[in-house]
Amino acid sequence: MLKPLRNDRGAAAVLVAMSLFLLMGMAAIAVDTGIAFSDRRQQQSAADTAALAAVQFAKTSLPTAICGAYSGADLAVCRGVEEAMTLVDANLPDLRYDSAAWAACLDPTKPAEYTRSIAAITPCISFTEDFHKARVALPGTAVETTFGRILGRNTIRVSAFAEAGHELKQSAEVLPFALGPTGQNSNQTCLFANSAATLNVLPCDGSVDGNFGKLDVSIYGNSDLGTTEQCGNAKPQEKMAINIVVGADHLLEKASESPGTVDDIANCKAGPISTNPVDHLHTQTGNAEGGLFDGLIGSISTPAREGRLRCKTAAENDPGGKVSESCVDVNSNFAEFLDNTPLWFYINSSDANEVSPAGSCGGVNTRSEMEACLAAWRAYGAHPVGSSLFTGDIVHAPRFGAVPILESDPGNGSGDYDILDFSPTYIETLYLSCTANTCAVVFSPGETGDPTCPATLDPAVTTCGLVGTGNKKVYAMTSFMLTLDMLPEDVRKDFP
Repeated sequence: MLKPLRNDRGAAAVLVAMSLFLLMGMAAIAVDTGIAFSDRRQQQSAADTAALAAVQFAKTSLPTAICGAYSGADLAVCRGVEEAMTLVDANLPDLRYDSAAWAACLDPTKPAEYTRSIAAITPCISFTEDFHKARVALPGTAVETTFGRILGRNTIRVSAFAEAGHELKQSAEVLPFALGPTGQNSNQTCLFANSAATLNVLPCDGSVDGNFGKLDVSIYGNSDLGTTEQCGNAKPQEKMAINIVVGADHLLEKASESPGTVDDIANCKAGPISTNPVDHLHTQTGNAEGGLFDGLIGSISTPAREGRLRCKTAAENDPGGKVSESCVDVNSNFAEFLDNTPLWFYINSSDANEVSPAGSCGGVNTRSEMEACLAAWRAYGAHPVGSSLFTGDIVHAPRFGAVPILESDPGNGSGDYDILDFSPTYIETLYLSCTANTCAVVFSPGETGDPTCPATLDPAVTTCGLVGTGNKKVYAMTSFMLTLDMLPEDVRKDFP
């Protein structure tokens, strides 16, 4: 007997229906997700551009219709917000986010460091307290699906955020010593002299090559460097010491790089607006030995750091990565171990022959020989691409830094100056504990000499030994002036 046949009619329809469901799911993944990813790319691009605009807002900080009611730090926030929103509108079609969308925006994953915002406009564009970083989180868009609706998914939520900030070029901190064009063209100059008439020692024997009135650089407060705000004329020696140790804690630039003048003190009092690159500085009068002592061989409390020239045997001892190649005990009765690394330690032997006269940079062991080497490098003319007089390790030396070159030679007193340029420098000789023309300590790195100082300072005597007691105030300081072509290409790129 034959078994009754099973009826399979309709089975194919079930298989087709199941396949269609899977195909629709795959289509939803391929098409709808692709559309969502495309939209997110647009939003991410808009967020990236907006964050960059926000952190650079201060170059256009004039009040506008939106920001006219704000002042000080709130004006800075508002202008950053306005610039960011303008860039988002420009990068996304159809003016996607109106003021209501921005006001209702939420940024639940915002890091705690972003403390500055204006909730009435939007909490989703924010800044760190010191304005060094900006964060832009977009309100987000519900992208409608096509195939996803079959699976019960009508929209895909798409948004983006971006953070941007500026970093100071720590390879060469800007020091609070100013020079004019004359000093820039010297091989060795005077960065400070308490009294040129009293000391009467080259190059600290006049006001042409040095800023004997001191450079007054405000402290804006920088969380990365550990500084706190100090605007105005209060505590000038404390400000000088901090700036010697950490360098300027906010952006400085040449006056020619952007229109208008950004005055350091006025800009600090207005916020401080640290995203405004400052191009106008002031010199100050008054006693500076205390600030020089603390900044060079003493210490500062905020941030808690040793003096710039105090010996640092490992990078972790100094947040800036400054390391002493050699150290010396300046005074057994007043314990200080100072960096004793001479500039010639960093001479690049492979390029040392690109000098005129030839051989000027071979076997350098003294300050006078180093000065002759610098002059011979300048006299050589055009140097081959990729060559440099010094190795890149020089950026880790605590004696290496940058100084602003002012529009004119600064006089002995207070004054206002535009920044003409920046020059690399290497701190050289210190004259300490001086009475009239007699100094207990004259310290030149890499050199030793007679433990007694001459009654009258002699420029030929580069060091008088390391003997001396008591409070060693710094009465004068010289420095080697370098040029950018003396430094490797990667150092030049990071130079102010």
